[in-house]
Amino acid sequence: MSDCTAEIRDQMAHDVREIGGGSDVVAKIANLRAARLTGLTVATIENLRWRKVKRVPADVYVAVCAAKARHDARIEALAHHDATIIAALHMDRSHLDQPGCDEGGDRR
Repeated sequence: MSDCTAEIRDQMAHDVREIGGGSDVVAKIANLRAARLTGLTVATIENLRWRKVKRVPADVYVAVCAAKARHDARIEALAHHDATIIAALHMDRSHLDQPGCDEGGDRR
């Protein structure tokens, strides 16, 4: 087996684990989640995860790469959301302490 083939196989195993939830999740549940997110069968995901395949078929490679890209985009969006929330919590609100300023809006 060439170094490139082994490298791709190892990358697919890593990506499948990450898509499934990382090391925090039981393997069976992670495999089910990765299968759902990639559109591949659970058996294919298991074979990738445990490096049982000698060569990764092109369609499987494309499906895992696309799912990994969606996963990374979701993680980035969550991080941006968290940063926005933290920034809002630490925002200067001293202008709300002025007399006549109603924080809740118009309450008639």
